[in-house]
Amino acid sequence: FIVNDYIAVLDGIERGEPIDDEDAHAFARVRLLARERAYEAKPSFLIKGNLVRKIPYVNTDIGVKLSLEAIRPPTTDRPEPEFDLSWQTTQKDWVILKAVEMPLINLLWIGTLLMALGMGIAVVRRYRESRAVVPPPPAGPAPKLGKQPREKVVG
Repeated sequence: FIVNDYIAVLDGIERGEPIDDEDAHAFARVRLLARERAYEAKPSFLIKGNLVRKIPYVNTDIGVKLSLEAIRPPTTDRPEPEFDLSWQTTQKDWVILKAVEMPLINLLWIGTLLMALGMGIAVVRRYRESRAVVPPPPAGPAPKLGKQPREKVVG
């Protein structure tokens, strides 16, 4: 079966060592096959008296939680025992970036630098022009305000 993009192989269910005489302990042996390595999972199922305890296998590297949920003993209808194995997966915390090489990007940067250089030259030129001393207007009679008579042209 497949668990979170990994192939899982159930190698078998084995009986574990009981803690007390009345306890029963079983665990599943599961291999999770990744590209580089294989992980061995052993989720457990423990019966102590009338209580059931499930001890899951958790692997945060691959984002998998395996648990042995139920064990059904053989009956007259089914000669083999049945086991329920459940799994929960989480999304892996990966960010995938795609790097694209654009061959003419250097031309774009050269154009950007030329535009910035031209703007800098224009700002300096305008600043120098604004600081240049403007000569005062020639001294003469002050212009009269108001309505001025028109000159008559004889001709």
